[in-house]
Amino acid sequence: MFIISYLSGRAAVAIVHMLVTEDRDQAKEPIVKERQLEAFRAVMQHGSITRAGEAIRLSQPAVTRYIADLEREVGFNLFIRRKEGSLPTPEAYAFYEEVQHSFAGLERLSQAAREIRELRRGHIKIATLPAAAFELAPSITTAFLQVHSDIKITLDVHTSERIADLVAGRQVHLGIAQLNSNPPGIDILNSYRSECVCVLPTDSPLVRHKIIKPKHLQEASTILLAQHTISSRHIDAAFLAENVQPNVLMECQPSYVACCLAAQGAGAAIVDPLTAEFFSRHAIEIRPFKPAIPFDFHLIRPTRESPSLAVRQFLDTVVDHMDKHDKLRALG
Repeated sequence: MFIISYLSGRAAVAIVHMLVTEDRDQAKEPIVKERQLEAFRAVMQHGSITRAGEAIRLSQPAVTRYIADLEREVGFNLFIRRKEGSLPTPEAYAFYEEVQHSFAGLERLSQAAREIRELRRGHIKIATLPAAAFELAPSITTAFLQVHSDIKITLDVHTSERIADLVAGRQVHLGIAQLNSNPPGIDILNSYRSECVCVLPTDSPLVRHKIIKPKHLQEASTILLAQHTISSRHIDAAFLAENVQPNVLMECQPSYVACCLAAQGAGAAIVDPLTAEFFSRHAIEIRPFKPAIPFDFHLIRPTRESPSLAVRQFLDTVVDHMDKHDKLRALG
């Protein structure tokens, strides 16, 4: 239930009535009506259509009709209808904030509705694992802002475990992370796979090989990702399958540290291809590694959350970029 103070009675009705007397023939934007606003406001305050109708002395069908009329006026859904009741959408909360703060001006409310509908208002919070933070996430964000420059975006970089916590806690709208399983509170929207590569110092004797195999790292100094990472388990399995024990110089995390070490001549490293591609401009050589070691990650969001218009549009941009990326392929 939503606990919000409610201005009721003749005072509120008089204010709204005074504001809607402007000449609608002159208006270019959708004009909301007194009863529509009153019904919407009551549903937001009382948490259900039934209780809203009781509060403003309207029948449930009348409240439902006014809400439907208002949705047609503003151009987006205000509530998700479910058996247990009506759940406000993110657009409803954004619109309601303006109703509360700008009840003295229907013109401002109409402008707010237009901005929400046209994606000129909103805030998108994203969290990504380091591998996608070098070029993938920045290129997606830049492409989106070129079209929707009024949308505010927050892009943070965290470990996959932290991203899962942030998404489940509804502190971010979207996450790009590796997952061991499907944790509670998280919806997996899309999954992608790439294959790890081997990065080598430019003066490494191994650069003569077109493909690096476990046997090549039996003697060469090798930098492995830390044991607690998901990738390390796949790497260990690859060496075990070949019955090879790598010459481990050190372990580190994340992949960009391994790439920096390789660039400094410390040894060979097995890392994700996104990080390796970014570091290709440095003093490293990149070779495919066989047998293939998967590097999977997922596009996730909070479960049971209705994404805003801005988040849905951003999601379309993410999927479009990932589907076109030459080092990624969609899973399932």
